[in-house]
Amino acid sequence: MPELLIRSFQPQDREAVIALHWELNRHEQTVSGDRALDREDAEACLADDEKQMAARGGVALVAVVDGAIAGYVCCVLTDGGPFLRADLRHQAYVTTLVVGEPYRGRGVAAALLDEAEGYAREQGVAALGVGVLAGNAGAERLYQRFGFQPHAVEMVKRLR
Repeated sequence: MPELLIRSFQPQDREAVIALHWELNRHEQTVSGDRALDREDAEACLADDEKQMAARGGVALVAVVDGAIAGYVCCVLTDGGPFLRADLRHQAYVTTLVVGEPYRGRGVAAALLDEAEGYAREQGVAALGVGVLAGNAGAERLYQRFGFQPHAVEMVKRLR
């Protein structure tokens, strides 16, 4: 595999990361059937990551292979909520992890996730969380290999 570099997201990465968000939305549409599919929606996804990082703290990283943006991860700091024991409230959450289709199966997602976990550990958080759509077996396998375990089940009932 060509050299893989993980680095901080930079303004010049914006278009490539929007394209990755757009690709992710289209992929998740095949799993959940509820994703917004316009480019503007992908722009809004990146803007949401940036908003969460600005409000809570966090990190956005890109994976670069042969000079091209191959993947992206955003990890934000969170307050787990008052229902958690005080020693478990400081957490981190992976809001987005996406790897472009040509780079999948080459360790890019694992490298990004490893860096996000390293960031979370540096921040001294009690836990790192990630969401996965029901039916996204590939993502589930990746997260389980990294030691993530099911913790809660979010259920949805469509009303229209």
